[in-house]
Amino acid sequence: GSALDLDTGGGEMLAELAPLPPGTVAVESWTPNVPVARDRLTPYGVAVDHPGCLGRLCFVPGAGE
Repeated sequence: GSALDLDTGGGEMLAELAPLPPGTVAVESWTPNVPVARDRLTPYGVAVDHPGCLGRLCFVPGAGE
């Protein structure tokens, strides 16, 4: 399995769920939160992406099944 966290913010809530399944991805649309979330979630093996989309669901290329 894997997990997808939409609007992860700074990644605080997702980090609380560690250990996380391989392939977990977090998406954050607010640019200032992206490096914060990366710093917090990368040690748990989570990929953090900024989709550049506002107001609609965007998928991270190559991250889904």
